[in-house]
Amino acid sequence: MSDFEENARRSVIVHLHHAYLHLVAVCANLPVPISLPEDFEPRETVAVLERVAEISDDQPMPEDQQADLFTGAIMILAATDLVAAMNARFVEWRPMAAMATLEVALDALHDLMEWQAEND
Repeated sequence: MSDFEENARRSVIVHLHHAYLHLVAVCANLPVPISLPEDFEPRETVAVLERVAEISDDQPMPEDQQADLFTGAIMILAATDLVAAMNARFVEWRPMAAMATLEVALDALHDLMEWQAEND
C-alpha cells in the first residue's frame, strides 16, 4: 500500500467518524431523542444509520429538518459503502467521493443543528 493510499484511507475514516459523531449529537437533541452508540463499528452502525433514515419522517419537526436528518444518515451510509469498496479495491476517486459525500452529510447535519439551537 502506498503512502497516498494509507493517508487517504486514514483521512476518510477520521472524517467518517467525525460525521457520525455529529449525527449522534443531532439525534440526542431531536424532539423525540434517538440514542445512538458513540463507537463507529461499520457492521453494527449500518443498521443504526438505516434505522435513522427510515424513521426520520416520524420526527415531529418540519419537513426540511426531517430531510436534513435523512440526508445526514444516508450520506454517512453512502460514505461507509465507499470505504468498504475502497478497502476491497483502492482507486483514487473513491476517497474523494467519500469526502464529498461526507461534506453533504455534514452540511445537512449542521443545518439541523442550527434549527435545533433556534428551537430549544
